[in-house]
Amino acid sequence: MIVERLRDIATLNSWVFNYGDYQWQNLLDLLNDNSEDEENKQQVYLLLLWKDIEKKFNEFNALVSETYEGEFLLVVRSELQDEDYNFKYEERIKKLEALSENITQGITHCDGLYFEYWKQSEVVNQLDTNVDGLKIKFRIKREL
Repeated sequence: MIVERLRDIATLNSWVFNYGDYQWQNLLDLLNDNSEDEENKQQVYLLLLWKDIEKKFNEFNALVSETYEGEFLLVVRSELQDEDYNFKYEERIKKLEALSENITQGITHCDGLYFEYWKQSEVVNQLDTNVDGLKIKFRIKREL
């Protein structure tokens, strides 16, 4: 369910979605550093790294809640020759912090889901393809 929800959010926002652990994400074939196409350089990627599902049952073995926990990257391509961290923050990370609201709103929009935990950390020069942005850890719960 959470994979599909994140994929739908990415599609609605014209982002690229991919699911797989860090080794699989590292294999993504993104634009090269020498690309002159600025629009594509700012393509947003939502890369789901992992997810766990915990189900709780009552004494009658009826499902009473589900908890989804995971981690993803919300990133854009960057350049190794960027001037400094301030440039990366102003040009990439700050914009992605605002875009991350689309995810929280998209997940809690229906189905009785709510966040128990949301932690976002800034990341730079991640993966072989060199991306900057946010690493977000989350825990989402649904009471049934």
